[in-house]
Amino acid sequence: MIGAVWLAARSRRGHRPRRAFPVLVGFALCHIVLALHVPYALALLLIGVTGALMVGGLNRMFAVILASVPDRFRGRISSIHMLCFMTGFPLGSLVGGVLADRIGMLAVFAVFGTAMLLGVGIIYWVTQALGVEFQDGAAAPSAAPAGPEEESRDGMTP
Repeated sequence: MIGAVWLAARSRRGHRPRRAFPVLVGFALCHIVLALHVPYALALLLIGVTGALMVGGLNRMFAVILASVPDRFRGRISSIHMLCFMTGFPLGSLVGGVLADRIGMLAVFAVFGTAMLLGVGIIYWVTQALGVEFQDGAAAPSAAPAGPEEESRDGMTP
């Protein structure tokens, strides 16, 4: 809830896609710190920060994805994105529960946090390797945009 309110309050300034990476890294690091034996009060604080970073990170990722695709594909991309995330939440809970029974809950936090750090690192590395530049709230390839004749070859436009 705090993450959603914070993001909504800052939304007048426009999307800042580059800030999605630090938010996601913070989200992963909070999981790893929670895996350490921290005092109860600090754990409660970290759970709140983790939730705020999760909401902020997911909303930023969704905004970047929607701003990056052409208008004609936005609905399709949005539905695939939501399908993956809505499938991932219960699947992640199932895997986390099974792992918690086998290796313990704190170890699961460390494993998931490390996996998130690796995932964010891979995404960052791929975007840098492909030369994706973030401009005006959208991710755009560094090369010149395709002309109208190239856009019509995808079979989706008349």
